[in-house]
Amino acid sequence: MPHGYVRIRTKPTSATPHRAARRISWDFRSPGSSGHRCRTSLFPGAAPMIVNLTGANVAAGTSTVGDFAQHHNAGKLRVLAVTSAERSPLLPNVPTFGELGRKELTAVGVLAICLAPGTPTGVVSEWSAAVRTAAATEQFSSRVRKLGFMNTESSPDEARARFAEMRGFWEPIVKASGFKAD
Repeated sequence: MPHGYVRIRTKPTSATPHRAARRISWDFRSPGSSGHRCRTSLFPGAAPMIVNLTGANVAAGTSTVGDFAQHHNAGKLRVLAVTSAERSPLLPNVPTFGELGRKELTAVGVLAICLAPGTPTGVVSEWSAAVRTAAATEQFSSRVRKLGFMNTESSPDEARARFAEMRGFWEPIVKASGFKAD
């Protein structure tokens, strides 16, 4: 690794935290250079990355708020910022990237239940109603909050619009990374 570079450790490539790390490294390119001051490399999941972060074996890492909150709150690692538009209830003293003047780094992952293209409208409506019913329970909401996510609901049309918005945000970063889906 060249002098002056930092390696950001992340979860696997398809995960939102890895794409966020790529976005950060892409935005912090050395002026006048095609290189990056930050390089990303993969861990096979959050647990081994957190062990290496808390043991000071790596300099930086990205993951979900739920993965980092207990370690941050115990003083074992320091979360510098969150990518959500609002502060996380799990880390209320940690600013958002937007608060730090980097609104372009605002991004939120989505947990969604997706059906195959061409699924009949009636089946989509049944699934949508069942998911909304489950998501409205305290058991589901509590678990989602513990993971660091916000429990929101949307219709299939709203979900499609959100995915289109996310694609516009992430597509340049994914293309720049050279990632190819099999």
